Amino acid sequence: MVYREPVDECIDYIVNLLEEAAPDLPTTPPNPIQDDGRITQSIALGIRAKALVLAASPLFNGNSDYANWTDNRGKHLVSPTFSRGKSGNGCGCVERSDRHVPFCRTRAL
Repeated sequence: MVYREPVDECIDYIVNLLEEAAPDLPTTPPNPIQDDGRITQSIALGIRAKALVLAASPLFNGNSDYANWTDNRGKHLVSPTFSRGKSGNGCGCVERSDRHVPFCRTRAL
């Protein structure tokens, strides 16, 4: 049987894939005209940061409006309780972004 996974697990999966792929991506496209739209390191890190901020937002962090959203196993798809660990510096988006901001600045992105 196929089950839905909770939002937090989906965000973790996306973040892990982007962190795994980022070192192998180019900092700039080798041929900007031919590779227009190709994902680069800065794009991957930006999407990763947006995913972390979304997970820490009130929409998916402690939103009681979604308390009844469960899968067939009865597992909550959106956490009904607020987690301080996901917000602010605790979610990792600020501390992880601190090491990526110099990356973007040195490349004038």
